[in-house]
Amino acid sequence: MNKGAMSRYGTYTGKPHNYQYGTAAPELEPEKIRKAKQEYIKSRDGDVEALVAGKKKARHEFGVLQVVFLSLALAAALVSLVFYIVQLSANHDAVTKVESLKKEYQTLVQDNALIENEILKSINYTAIYEYATEELGMALPEKQQVIRYDSERREYVEKAGTIPDE
Repeated sequence: MNKGAMSRYGTYTGKPHNYQYGTAAPELEPEKIRKAKQEYIKSRDGDVEALVAGKKKARHEFGVLQVVFLSLALAAALVSLVFYIVQLSANHDAVTKVESLKKEYQTLVQDNALIENEILKSINYTAIYEYATEELGMALPEKQQVIRYDSERREYVEKAGTIPDE
């Protein structure tokens, strides 16, 4: 580098390892500082005055179509919000109704089981036997009157089914 040449780190003086670093802002004269402040304030206040006077357009000025579009978008958002809240409420009501019906069903199942047990306990087989034998004249079958056979269906005997002759 040439003696006195500027680099991004400072001025080269020609001496090895002797750089002058110029990172500090230069000192300005008080008159220049005062003028810079006045110009800044004037430009700043001038922009505000121009905006107020209507000479300069604002950066965020909206047109009629933009206002109408934003109003419609806001109205659509509000309508969808109300619809969502109504659906959420209806869903909550349905869930509550289902839960109450499940509780009612469980109560009915328990009541039916209790009633069925009471019915089974209340059957008096001795009284039935006495009524059948004494008043209706029924009797137990004798051994030769009973015919046993195997059937594919083991649960019930159908009336239309044929009984084999041994």
